Amino acid sequence: MSTLKVNTIQDASGNNASTASEIRSGICRAWITYDGYNNNIRASYNIASVTDNGSGDYTIFIDTDFTDSNYCWTAASSTATGTEQEVRTVGFSTASSSATASAQLADRTRVSNVLTQSNSLIDTRYLMIQWIR
Repeated sequence: MSTLKVNTIQDASGNNASTASEIRSGICRAWITYDGYNNNIRASYNIASVTDNGSGDYTIFIDTDFTDSNYCWTAASSTATGTEQEVRTVGFSTASSSATASAQLADRTRVSNVLTQSNSLIDTRYLMIQWIR
């Protein structure tokens, strides 16, 4: 195996320069498309497993842990039933009795899908999340 060592990477025209650390600091470290109706991972990268904690409540376990919990995740959900409903995906506290509990740890993220109309948890056909660090 060969190793390529460079200080700066540019496109073929000599523009759009980036350092290796700039590239490394903004890449997608994990992603998942999850079927909450059938509780299965449709496709993923760097995901170990998903625990279904109840209706609309999931814990996604990262395969190769982050170095800390200071990462960013974004998510989208869809019921995909033909009569779409507005759904929010939000962080879910890992311990509701603690004000300092976190929805995200170095090895997992807990999220919930909330039906906006009734403010109740709901399973969705598509839960799509990406993690950036």
